[in-house]
Amino acid sequence: MDAGDHDARLAYEVYVYRIQTSVAAMCAAIGGIDGLVFAGGAGEASPRLRTDTCAGLGFLGVRLGVSCNHTNQGDGQVSPEGVTPAVLVVQAREDLEIARHVRELLR
Repeated sequence: MDAGDHDARLAYEVYVYRIQTSVAAMCAAIGGIDGLVFAGGAGEASPRLRTDTCAGLGFLGVRLGVSCNHTNQGDGQVSPEGVTPAVLVVQAREDLEIARHVRELLR
């Protein structure tokens, strides 16, 4: 996408749009939002994805802290302090979940 590939840009824009519409639909169904959590490979590693996604969710009160969004390492809040909903990044830690299930099976 950064190299100017039109198809890559379109794919990214569709991805962001689908995240935004899914979040908005869930908020409508449950009557609001207390927090928005980004996890998994893209959610953890891409400040751009978080920025672009949250930009379309401002009507829900979603805001990012520019500096903390770009400097976040691991788990942490990437929205300004005191802002609701909070925007968080959480490492998925699938390896720990798999290990827990294996340990239970071996007992």
